[in-house]
Amino acid sequence: MSYHLRLAVLPLVLVISTAVADDPQPGGRTLTGKDALGDWTTDAPGVRRKITVEDLATPYDTPSAKNFPRVVKRPDGDWPKAPEGFAVTEFATKLTQPRVSGREDAVT
Repeated sequence: MSYHLRLAVLPLVLVISTAVADDPQPGGRTLTGKDALGDWTTDAPGVRRKITVEDLATPYDTPSAKNFPRVVKRPDGDWPKAPEGFAVTEFATKLTQPRVSGREDAVT
């Protein structure tokens, strides 16, 4: 097989192998429909979401444009769920402007 033909066939083989591959996490659940539009309370390792265009709200039909972010206290004893073998720890607290990076005086 020529070199160019191999290069042409390789992407096709990769796409097909990805499409027919086994589920990487058998037994995991896939949320669909309105259930897939959940929040952090329904999130966990292995949970997948299938969201289609029909599941989405009509543009400008929701109040999200006025839903500005705000800081809330984490409930006592509530931590993100991690896969088995991993741990979640707190590594930084009381940060001031944690999302500001770089030098402000360098912006022109």
